[in-house]
Amino acid sequence: MFIEGVSKYALNISSKESKVTINLRSEFYPDPYLAITAINITPSNQGKGSIVLEWFKTFAKEKGFERLVLQEVITEEGYHFALKNGFSKRVGPFEEIFRKPDSTDGNYELHL
Repeated sequence: MFIEGVSKYALNISSKESKVTINLRSEFYPDPYLAITAINITPSNQGKGSIVLEWFKTFAKEKGFERLVLQEVITEEGYHFALKNGFSKRVGPFEEIFRKPDSTDGNYELHL
């Protein structure tokens, strides 16, 4: 259940073949968004992440979120996953000051 303000959640799903771990954070003010703060899917590179992401897109829209954010993408795999699924890099004051202009690290967002 989402409540006003900031909420945090962890989701762990396991089977004999695979494991999914996702950490979420939601904010409702000033503009509502759902952030995926960590995602780990084992085994990777089999399309399961895209399936999970499609579910979260639908869920976020139904709950009234305006954006879906992949928070602190730090790997090449995460960067390519974000771009493949329509996310764009969000450059804020921190990134402008402390990160190299061509860095792929950072937050990626998708407007719903």
